[in-house]
Amino acid sequence: MAAWQFSIKLVSRKELSEKFKAIPNIMDNNSYDELKGWGRNYPHKEIYDILSKELPKNKSWSTDIQLWGKEDTHCFELLYEKGDLEEISARIDLRNFNDNLIHLISRLSSLLDAIAICESGKIIEASYKDIMKEISVSNANKFLNNPIKYLDDLEDK
Repeated sequence: MAAWQFSIKLVSRKELSEKFKAIPNIMDNNSYDELKGWGRNYPHKEIYDILSKELPKNKSWSTDIQLWGKEDTHCFELLYEKGDLEEISARIDLRNFNDNLIHLISRLSSLLDAIAICESGKIIEASYKDIMKEISVSNANKFLNNPIKYLDDLEDK
């Protein structure tokens, strides 16, 4: 992921509710890795159609990933394992912000009854307003607003 990209993943609201009894506010990578993913019970054609209206389908570096857009700019990825959909993720290029892609994330979320996990691990509703709020405080936005300070702050950690 490039420093100018905001990353977000869609996860099943039902699975999070069942696994944690209540949807947590934050999720670490270990907890995320324990999720089952989407399996084969999702509206495959509708997802492809929605994504294809906004971004061109491209070849991924992996045969297990279906990619729309380009990996170093705007992209949506569907990651499969043994035919099961494991992950739905998006990276938004904040250098060339595209408002339609935020709406696209919200549409997919509604279609799938999903919620979003941001790059920080924060779990949010995938509404336009909530996504925009997270973008405004994201590392990608910090990098674009002041790359030298952002990199200096990384060194201090």
